[in-house]
Amino acid sequence: MGKAANVVLRILVIVSCVVLLIAGLYLFCVESINSYYAPADGDVFYSSMSIKNIFPMNDGRIVVCGTFLTGDNVYGNRGVFFKAYDKNGRVSDITSLTLDESYSYSDTVSDGEVILLVSKNARGDIKTYDISYDFDIVSVEEAGFETTDVTGVFAGLVYSDSYVAEVRNGCSVKISSRGKTVIDTEFTEDVFIDNISFAGNTFFLTGYVRVGTDRFPYISGFSINSVKKFETTVSERFRDFTIDGFEFLADGRTYVTGRQFNEDAYVSLMNTKYSEESMASVLETVGNRAVISEREYGSVLIGGLSYEQDPWCTRFICPIDADSGELGDVVKLLNDGPDLGITDIFYHDAYNLKTNATTDNPSGKPVIATLVTKNAESTLSENYLVNVYLLYGDMTTSKSANITVPSDTYYYPGTAPDGSLFAYSGMTGKGDGIVFSMKNYRGTAAAAEEQRRLPAYKLITSYVTSKITPRAVMYICIFMLLYVTARFRGTSDAAKVKESERISL
Repeated sequence: MGKAANVVLRILVIVSCVVLLIAGLYLFCVESINSYYAPADGDVFYSSMSIKNIFPMNDGRIVVCGTFLTGDNVYGNRGVFFKAYDKNGRVSDITSLTLDESYSYSDTVSDGEVILLVSKNARGDIKTYDISYDFDIVSVEEAGFETTDVTGVFAGLVYSDSYVAEVRNGCSVKISSRGKTVIDTEFTEDVFIDNISFAGNTFFLTGYVRVGTDRFPYISGFSINSVKKFETTVSERFRDFTIDGFEFLADGRTYVTGRQFNEDAYVSLMNTKYSEESMASVLETVGNRAVISEREYGSVLIGGLSYEQDPWCTRFICPIDADSGELGDVVKLLNDGPDLGITDIFYHDAYNLKTNATTDNPSGKPVIATLVTKNAESTLSENYLVNVYLLYGDMTTSKSANITVPSDTYYYPGTAPDGSLFAYSGMTGKGDGIVFSMKNYRGTAAAAEEQRRLPAYKLITSYVTSKITPRAVMYICIFMLLYVTARFRGTSDAAKVKESERISL
């Protein structure tokens, strides 16, 4: 009898171990998934929220900016939210503000110290909000324009103070800050100004100059006391030198940043579809359209037919002497083509990176920018590939591990002020809401490893939940009950027979 009980006990122990192993594996996978996507305490994210910008601050925080509908009410006016995360991914501050009914979000700018929110209405009127470190609104400036000759309105930061620039007829420029006129100048009629930015100690007024039927990029520099420093006409086609802005970076130099149409990549993809005669016309049309195409922040670039129909551009960086306007060599940032495209750039102009905080910069080179690429083969791809490259002062780039992200996951990476990699990632949660969380890694290899584990965890949990249903558990319990009963009786009967044989002897 005792032997039969021991057999049954061993069976129960083995079954219990198997059950505990499966349960432990399941709970570990569930906890790993939940802990990865779980938002920080006090964090909220409505389904109507849309991310517009992410930028690091000088104090080490990462600020996420976006728009939302209050209470997810589709009839409401979109507001703007700001969330600040510390280096551990915890929420340090959250705020929101409601824009005037006729205004909508236009842009956010930060120099690492303050944040400037820019909103515009349909007429082109502009309203700016100076926001402090602690998300307090320091001031609100409004510039209204009644006349029809205004061809551009721009806003930005100059030494952490906001400025508003107004361009009339493309050639008359007036820049004011805190109600005080900083620059008031006029260009000849062959110059058209279409953008204004500030970097280092210089206002850069850019556009194009007409030479016969051709147009060439034009740059003019002014000091903050209204002295004209230089004017430069770039001898490049519009599609080869489209200016995005200017950056004064951590290496102490000023750079022109912009876009180029990658003619070689497009020709290699399309050379069998056009004759040599018609290709030149196609390149002119497609190239000029490509350099002015705007994409959403953090968008994934789709290769193949998408590149053929809507090719993205190669980003470039070019040093410029802020006193003479002399341009240096144009450096292409990565070899962009149908399989690779830069989606976001973080310029490190306002803070110094700690080189010992990341495994992606083992040599401790000066880092002046972070390049993010997010690419997929097609819209039906189950995953998309993310790479994060550090751009060094010598214009070389770091290596990057391949971060494979599921297509149902949002992923916004960048470089934190201490040199570590941050990733603001999220997925659809309950009630069609989106759950976001901020993660920090020492480098791209650690981020890639975590992204490799998560799909495996999801597969295991999905398999366990699909196979171990209540009916399956009931059948297993019945089977084990019958099996244990049979083994108990069989062992008991065998013991009795053996005992009777021993007695008969």
